[in-house]
Amino acid sequence: MTFERATARGFDFVIGADGLHSNVRSLVFGPESQFAKRLGTFATIFTVPNFLDLDYWQMFHMGDNTMAGVYSARNNTAPDFYFDEMAQIIMDRWSQGRVALVGDAGYCCAPLSGQGTSVAMLGAYVLAGELAQAGGDYQRG
Repeated sequence: MTFERATARGFDFVIGADGLHSNVRSLVFGPESQFAKRLGTFATIFTVPNFLDLDYWQMFHMGDNTMAGVYSARNNTAPDFYFDEMAQIIMDRWSQGRVALVGDAGYCCAPLSGQGTSVAMLGAYVLAGELAQAGGDYQRG
């Protein structure tokens, strides 16, 4: 494998767990536009003072075509500003050769659920188990 800012290295497997806008997926499977189901909504996250004194609570306001929410996340939000379109990656396969995708890079159980990392960890765990059971035969695993 070659890198932009490091020397080339060899690996047995490459696992793409790099989210919705996965570089691994783009390099191996093609452009995101082939796989992205756009949901027609956007999300933004930024830090604000907890002026509503929320403690593990959420408040939402829904308009005709909009929704705004505030929730406390204790140092778990963006340090400044995040904005992105909500989309779901849908693929007919999650591996090609010795490259596999887990989590939002290859699939998403529920957009806006905030479970992308959890789903990626679960996918990696299942993949590791299948590879171990297959004795390292990546095609069978």
